[in-house]
Amino acid sequence: MIKKKYLAAGILALSVSVGITSCGSDTSLVQYPGVEEEVPATSPFTLVDGGGNAIDNLSSEYGEYFIKVNAEGPWKLEVDKDFLAPLRTEGEGPDLIPIYVGCNWSEARQGNITLHLGGAATRSGESTFTRAASQKTTPDMEAVKKMISSNKGAGYSYQPNSNYCLGTNMQLFNMGRLDSLQQAIRYDLITDEYYPQVEEEVSTAASQEDLSRKLSVAASVNLNFNAFAIDVKGHYGSSTTNTEDKEYGVKRLKSYQFTREINYMNMVALVNEKPELRNEVYAPGFIQKVEEFTKAIKEAGNSQTTIERVCKDFCSEVGPCFISKSVMGCVLDYYISVDKSLLKDGMTAGGALEFKLKVSIGVDVRGEGDFTQDEKKLRDKTEAKVNIRGGNVNEVCILATGGVLENGQVLSWQQSVEPATAVMIDMKLVPIYLLINDPTAHDALKAYVDKEGSLDKIEDNK
Repeated sequence: MIKKKYLAAGILALSVSVGITSCGSDTSLVQYPGVEEEVPATSPFTLVDGGGNAIDNLSSEYGEYFIKVNAEGPWKLEVDKDFLAPLRTEGEGPDLIPIYVGCNWSEARQGNITLHLGGAATRSGESTFTRAASQKTTPDMEAVKKMISSNKGAGYSYQPNSNYCLGTNMQLFNMGRLDSLQQAIRYDLITDEYYPQVEEEVSTAASQEDLSRKLSVAASVNLNFNAFAIDVKGHYGSSTTNTEDKEYGVKRLKSYQFTREINYMNMVALVNEKPELRNEVYAPGFIQKVEEFTKAIKEAGNSQTTIERVCKDFCSEVGPCFISKSVMGCVLDYYISVDKSLLKDGMTAGGALEFKLKVSIGVDVRGEGDFTQDEKKLRDKTEAKVNIRGGNVNEVCILATGGVLENGQVLSWQQSVEPATAVMIDMKLVPIYLLINDPTAHDALKAYVDKEGSLDKIEDNK
């Protein structure tokens, strides 16, 4: 399998002592969690475990470590890899900052932690220090392989918001042969990436239907299959009555871990160039259905009624679309509905969404007594619903019942997701007709899918 080795960035020979000075005047004392005695510190910063022991080679399992800032004065932190997630990125030293290190699904990986000091903290006058942190390879590749083999994402059809793939009633591609085939002919046909990444995505709309449409478009390529449209109405309670007076929004907190992509256009080009490889690229059942469909379309002649019936049957049996790219990980979807009367003085549905979410997660939120009357009303009158999928849901499920989480709990949940608890959280949908080579059959199915499911140009430009 082709793997894009983004995770091995950096020079392995990078010394962990680069820029680290050891001066007696820089020594300070830092208290470790669970450790009674105070430990002397002799460098601007170090990475330590819960017992205060310096560490640079991290376990492949999810873990909570600490960045020990020994220098006095203001500091800022940067990391260059998303598998390293510090709870805070700025503050006053000396300080001890929790850093959550994600579960490693693949080969050994390395990231850099950089500390910027705002004061004259060392005798050398240096203000920027970088330390490399390496994480061991996973010892359980079998669990990863099992997750990959059961991932009914790329190559399959999907019903949005059902939390699982319905499949296409058959396999589209000869998955067991694609990797060996691409290595033999030097075509990129299927790609697996182990690339941990945390992402936030915000969508707002003036109605539930508009929000559904935006979420559908985000998961497809200019397609909105109405029969499979996302229904966000289920995310709101019965107290939501007059929907015309409300605006809606959703924020998705996503943790990507594994991505599989089917390079379908390369497959189409390969089969056009070398028809004898069709049986190597496509699954036998799919080939048979395409041949039956092509024959039926040609026999239908100019009968539009027959053509539409044949296309409908094909889409029902095979599926109107398939997933060309799927992402495994975990996701927290935070939905709100807010009265339009509360959106004033520059406040938008997106702003209300951020405000409500910060109250729920406890990020940068002021004390109860500091809220203005309008902010209290906005907080209390905004309905929120939570949908959590993947990872150890128990770590964050209190949010779904109206409880308040600490930001560290969310980071911990995002970083700790394992192959056994991962779900498909993102995908790219493409229409099935792209895999049909016969011009007559291709055009007939394209016209049917465009008529039944595509968005018109006005809606596309919204």
